[in-house]
Amino acid sequence: MITLACAIISSAKRWPLVRDQILPQVLRESFDEIVVAGDGEAGTGYRFLDIPLITGTTIDALIKRDAAAVATESEYLCYLSDDHRPVPGFTQALRDYLQNHAAQVVIPARTTWRQVEDGFVYYDLNSGAAEGYCGGHAGIFARSVLQQYPWACAPHDLLWDLTHSRHLQSLGVEFHYAPAVMVEDVQHLINPDVTPWL
Repeated sequence: MITLACAIISSAKRWPLVRDQILPQVLRESFDEIVVAGDGEAGTGYRFLDIPLITGTTIDALIKRDAAAVATESEYLCYLSDDHRPVPGFTQALRDYLQNHAAQVVIPARTTWRQVEDGFVYYDLNSGAAEGYCGGHAGIFARSVLQQYPWACAPHDLLWDLTHSRHLQSLGVEFHYAPAVMVEDVQHLINPDVTPWL
């Protein structure tokens, strides 16, 4: 069976969201390994990697990603930024997809919702798939891919997810968009005024 690790890349300002909204859902999924890399605290059912800020820039997020890769052994690593969580059934959908596709990188679909007077309104969010890259919010990478080109090797700018993807593609890595493998942006649960699609 394919082994799956989940790495939550956590910052101090979003640790309450990770602790209260993201970790509980991740723990309900059938990941073989779960790591919180960055800010937070130890707990049951996951490993915590305390990684202090070094630069105060996106470089820190890349360092956290590389640390999570080194600290796990699974064949695939699912990365979640600290404002995204898997929808229920995520790991089963991902395992089904990987059994039927020789995927090295899987781009999950992204969604969010807002409560309105008579229910909920759901929104599809940019995942990078339309432009052929894997956005930094969430993605699934074969360990062998990350060994070819670790995260911290990507250019250190705001487009690190795009440039990392393009370099991997130049090495022959194929990116697959899997709309049944879904994550949801939940940052509005701590700040209702946030509009994640902007």
